[in-house]
Amino acid sequence: MLKLNDNLMREIDNIFLGLENKNNFSDITNYVKNDDKNKLDIREYANNIYVTEDFKIKRRNKMNKEGIGISGYAMTQLLNRYGLPVRETKQYMLEFPKEVSDIINSELEADNREILLRARLGGNPYVRAVLSDEYTIFNNRDVLNTITHELSSQNVDIKNFYLDDKRFYLRVVFNDMSKYLQRDDVIKIGVDIRNSEVGFSSLVVEPMIYRLICLNGLKTWSAVDYEKVRHIGNNKDDLNDIVLKGLNKSIEQSEEFVNTFENSKTIKINEPVEVIYKLSAKANISNKVTEEIINNFYEEPDKSLFGIINAVTRSARNKREKRFDVEMLAGRILYDKELQQEIIY
Repeated sequence: MLKLNDNLMREIDNIFLGLENKNNFSDITNYVKNDDKNKLDIREYANNIYVTEDFKIKRRNKMNKEGIGISGYAMTQLLNRYGLPVRETKQYMLEFPKEVSDIINSELEADNREILLRARLGGNPYVRAVLSDEYTIFNNRDVLNTITHELSSQNVDIKNFYLDDKRFYLRVVFNDMSKYLQRDDVIKIGVDIRNSEVGFSSLVVEPMIYRLICLNGLKTWSAVDYEKVRHIGNNKDDLNDIVLKGLNKSIEQSEEFVNTFENSKTIKINEPVEVIYKLSAKANISNKVTEEIINNFYEEPDKSLFGIINAVTRSARNKREKRFDVEMLAGRILYDKELQQEIIY
C-alpha cells in the first residue's frame, strides 16, 4: 500500500503547544514569537495548485519543486471547499490515492478563484489551512500585542494560556474587580480571548468570572453581549479597535454576570444528582464527565443551581483544549431559562 505523507491525517489540535506556566505577558509574547517561526502564507489561484498521489500540494508553475504536506484539518477545509464528503474521502485516500487525488485536482483545475494557503516550513513542512481569498488574517501575535498594550500596565493576572495550530486562548483576570460571595469566597472579573489563524473559530473577547476558592472559571453564554468577529468580511486594520471594544464590553457586562451567578444560590434543587443526569442527557455529556461532575458536586455540596454550576466548572479545570466547552456549558446553565426548566422542574 502506498505510504501517504505523514502530515495527511495529522490532527494538529492534539499537540499541546501552550503551557499553563506561561503566566506573564513577556513569557507569552516570546512563546508566540517562537511559534511564528517558519510560518508562510501562500496566495495562489486554485487552478495553479494540484495534489500529488501521496497528498502533497504543489504549484503547477513550479513542477520541479518538492511539494509540502497537508494537515488533516487543512485537508478537511479543502474537501469542504468543493463539497466532497470528508469522512468517506479521507478513507478512500488510503485505499485509492490516485483516484481521490484526480477528483480533487479536477475541482482545483476548474476553480479560477484565489486561494490562501497558510503553511509551516522547516524540517517537515505542511499546509495548516486552506482558506478563501476573502479570509481576513488576525494573527495571534497581533492579537496578543493589542492585549498586552491595553492590559500589561493594569493590575491583572494571567490564569490560563493555550496555543496550538488551530487555537489561541488567553484568560486574564482583573485583581481590582472582585466581589465577596461570602467570607473567603472571592470572585474576580476577567476576560477570555480566543483566536484562530486557520479558520477554526472567530476572534472572540468575552467576559468570564473566576472563583478563587476553587480556581473555577465560568464563561458567558449567548445571553450576555460580547465581541465576536468573524475572519470573513472584516478589515485587519480594525483589529485594535475590535479588541479594545471587546475588553470594554466585557467589563461593562461583568456586574450583571456576577449578580446572576450570585442569585443562582436562590434557585434550590432537591435532587442535584438527578439534575446532573438530566443535564448530561440534554447536553450529550459522556458518562465519564458526568461522573466527574457528580463527584465534584460532593466536594462542595450545595443544593442549588449555584452548586450544579460549580460542579460543572470544577470538571473543566484539567480539560485543556476541552475546557472552553465545559465552561461554556456552565454559562448556559446559568442563563438558559429553557434548559433550566427542562433539567430542574
